[in-house]
Amino acid sequence: ADESGDIWIGSARNGLGHLENWLWRFLESTGPAANIIDAIYVDRQSILWCGFNEGGVSRFDGQAWVSYTPGDGLVADAISLVGEDPTEKKWFGSFGKGLARLDDNGTISKLDDVWEQFDQNNSVFEGISGDPNFVVVNTWAIDHTGGQWFSNFDVGAQFLSPSGQWSTFRIRAGELENARIRDIAVSADS
Repeated sequence: ADESGDIWIGSARNGLGHLENWLWRFLESTGPAANIIDAIYVDRQSILWCGFNEGGVSRFDGQAWVSYTPGDGLVADAISLVGEDPTEKKWFGSFGKGLARLDDNGTISKLDDVWEQFDQNNSVFEGISGDPNFVVVNTWAIDHTGGQWFSNFDVGAQFLSPSGQWSTFRIRAGELENARIRDIAVSADS
């Protein structure tokens, strides 16, 4: 739900759905870059972000759509997570190419965007066991300290502390029994 309480859904074929008068209205091909939506997020500025199976990411400010692709700095066309950290930077996890962070400097213009990518070559993220270059980051959560938890599918979980330190939690005695993390949730008292 966004700031006004509107409910949005991302579907596997019909695109973006918006609940209006208890009926779903789908916005197929009317602005978002694609119709297979794998991730959806409403940020603190009430901007709706959609990550697609193919097509990158689009954001909607209530007036216009802006789309991002690898040509803009996005890590991949297949985006499996979209989120926002406490500093209002946007995070995009991908199916195969790792993670990207966007500092859009609070503007809709792409000219002042600053992108950072995290993959097997420049970060703690690792590829799946059958392909070390295929890095899947499909879920994310923030804990009460501002620490960020990311799945690193087939490897474990990656933690980014508020001070910028990364830690890896992998299959080892006392840590994880299975590294195929599908979702992460943080309880209020953790």
